[in-house]
Amino acid sequence: MVVQRFHRTSRGSSGQSRRFFPLLLLLCALVPAAVESVDGSGEPVNLEFSIDDVEFGETLRFGRIRARCHVVEIRATAVSCTRATLTAAESPVGPVALSAQLTWAPRGNRFMVSAGGRLGDSTVLELVFNIGSGGRRMEISVSGFDLPGLPAMLPAVPVLATHSIESGALAFSATCNDTPGGTFHCETSGELTGLNLNGNNVAEDLDASYSATIDAASDGIDLAIEMTMRTGAAYVEPGFEMGGIKPGFFIDASRGPIGVSAMLSGLGSTDVRIESAQLSHPQVAEMRFAGELRFEPEPRWSRLDLKLQADNVAALYETYLQPLTLNTSFDELETTGGLTVSLVGAANEIDELVLRLDKIYIDDNGGRFSLYGLDGEIHLHAGDELRESHVGWIGGAVYKVPIGAGRIDWTSAQRNLTVASWQDVELFDGVLRLDTLEVRNFSLSDTELALSGTLTPITLSALTAAFGWMPLSGKLSGEIPLLTYAGNHLTMEGDLRVNVFDGRITIGDLSIDKLFSTVPELQANIAVDQLELEELTRTLSFGNITGRIDGRIEDLVLQAWQPIRFDASFATPIDDPTPHRISRQAVDNLGRLGAGTGSALSQGWLSLIPSYSYGRLGIGCQLLNGHCQMRGVEPDASGGFFILTRGGILPPWIDVKGTGRRIRWQTLVDGIKQIARGNIELNIGAPGAVSTE
Repeated sequence: MVVQRFHRTSRGSSGQSRRFFPLLLLLCALVPAAVESVDGSGEPVNLEFSIDDVEFGETLRFGRIRARCHVVEIRATAVSCTRATLTAAESPVGPVALSAQLTWAPRGNRFMVSAGGRLGDSTVLELVFNIGSGGRRMEISVSGFDLPGLPAMLPAVPVLATHSIESGALAFSATCNDTPGGTFHCETSGELTGLNLNGNNVAEDLDASYSATIDAASDGIDLAIEMTMRTGAAYVEPGFEMGGIKPGFFIDASRGPIGVSAMLSGLGSTDVRIESAQLSHPQVAEMRFAGELRFEPEPRWSRLDLKLQADNVAALYETYLQPLTLNTSFDELETTGGLTVSLVGAANEIDELVLRLDKIYIDDNGGRFSLYGLDGEIHLHAGDELRESHVGWIGGAVYKVPIGAGRIDWTSAQRNLTVASWQDVELFDGVLRLDTLEVRNFSLSDTELALSGTLTPITLSALTAAFGWMPLSGKLSGEIPLLTYAGNHLTMEGDLRVNVFDGRITIGDLSIDKLFSTVPELQANIAVDQLELEELTRTLSFGNITGRIDGRIEDLVLQAWQPIRFDASFATPIDDPTPHRISRQAVDNLGRLGAGTGSALSQGWLSLIPSYSYGRLGIGCQLLNGHCQMRGVEPDASGGFFILTRGGILPPWIDVKGTGRRIRWQTLVDGIKQIARGNIELNIGAPGAVSTE
């Protein structure tokens, strides 16, 4: 027996550590000088090679490594260490002990390593490694790998540094080949059991399996992968952002195993493509995609064929859709029913959309909209041939305005969807009739929705009760001009005319930006013509006023449906021919609005007079930064303003003055609400007075 000992120390040098196996094999080639047998039989030796310390990167460290060759076999074609032991006393997974066979074949300069044994206390490793002029091949099998030790083994992986693995085991196998030309092919499969993970991503008692094929070249990596989540639950944040929020998905396998498969190309490059994908989530959704979908610089496709079936819309929404709708008007919905979606497209266009709806119910928990019993099919396509479809519903609501049952019959061609016939929809005791309802140029970015129609008279008291406003009498009707919606922006072509209180309100320059967000912004200008004050004030506790009123609201801006800015003025017309009478209660309340004080009308002989003549009535407010700059029908010489001017031939003559120019908007709104409820103790903090003669 011949004993040869070699020793090497390597610290902080991954290049030196990679020479470990070639040096060992080279030593095997030198064995003929130290052994007596050259007839090809195995010869016992004690050949030892050691490295005190090997580091890969800064923290992946293997210490006190020993390689012992116990039997050497020498043949004409190869030199082998047929029985070798590889050990590492220190490693991220604990002590390592492998039994190995090492071979060097001079012809082709080929090295081969076959090893097996334990890593730490529980992991079993089997490894076959071949390297030669034609490339490298590795076969590896690992079982019983304890996942809590993974962060220490791979500290440079960012996701492991930010997560805590409480428990879990991994078993996998892989066969990989590469060539001198730079191509790489790997086939791998594995099992994950009992994973419990904490961090941005969470797993609870998760069991899963996978298989994958990887092909890599200089232009990127192609990946074909299949995964099955058998049991457990996981919360996953993919990492992309929508509206400044990173959505997260809660996946639960309690309904049955969840299967996912995909084929991706160009990973690691700027041209990542999805060529196919499938999802099978029992009782939630079945999805299939085929085509070529790219993501940079923005999502686009050269081919698209997508089918989605969800018999349980509630589960589909909660699992996959709700995380994508955070901070929108669709982030808090109650849903039921089923749907099927089919999309076919090319060159970043959608050529055909078929949407089948099966008794869908949608209810927004924020009270903004609801739709019940939606059923039917919408078929939209890019061809010239007309395709017919229809959709109907039982009822619904928009901001507490109830919508009756309805049905729409559609025709579609050339990426447009047009109403062929429309069932009138009840709104309170009136009817909404649509003249236009179209989807135009259906595509990824240029889709438009157009609508116009007529509203037959509805009772105002029903409308104000639905919104919780102060009660108003009379009827409301009007014409709806063409409304166009595109890119989450609504614009109105023309003026919206509303007939109410025997007069007209005209809304012009209307636009709503970010309509389906949590903070929509509305802009408009409003004109008020010849509203009858007696009809307006009849059902209020404000008091009775006769006459007409005109007005304007310019530069109106609402955010989240709350006023941010406007300049408003309302006044009786100068040439108004109708009688101008005002009740004692209305005079008192006007004094409170512009004044914050009561008047002397409720005292002495004035209290016996139920109403008074007046000249003109008017009030204005310029809202900015949460405060209202008040004004009246005309200025007062003392620096104040008149809300009510004197009129009539005989006394008593009255007027109402205001001197409080600046009032908090919310205080003014609260004051009006108190007056409408009959509260006579109002004090809005603006000095003013009612004078009489």
